[in-house]
Amino acid sequence: MFLYASSTITPNYPAHSADYHVVPYADHWAVKCERYDDYSGEFTTKHEAIDFAVGQARRGHQSVVLHGMNGKIQQVWNYA
Repeated sequence: MFLYASSTITPNYPAHSADYHVVPYADHWAVKCERYDDYSGEFTTKHEAIDFAVGQARRGHQSVVLHGMNGKIQQVWNYA
């Protein structure tokens, strides 16, 4: 279930300066854009967070950095 998404996402920045990170957050998952202090969205499942991050990254020709429950990077997808 979708919990929250920011309306301030502007995906027209260079890929190296605004990757989207899918990270564990409390008892759910969040997407964090490197360019902003706040989370871009919060989701109940990791799959929903990934779908959101991939959509944003594709539009902005950026990258998605997927983190595991321990915070370590698991995978990176580049859409530049």
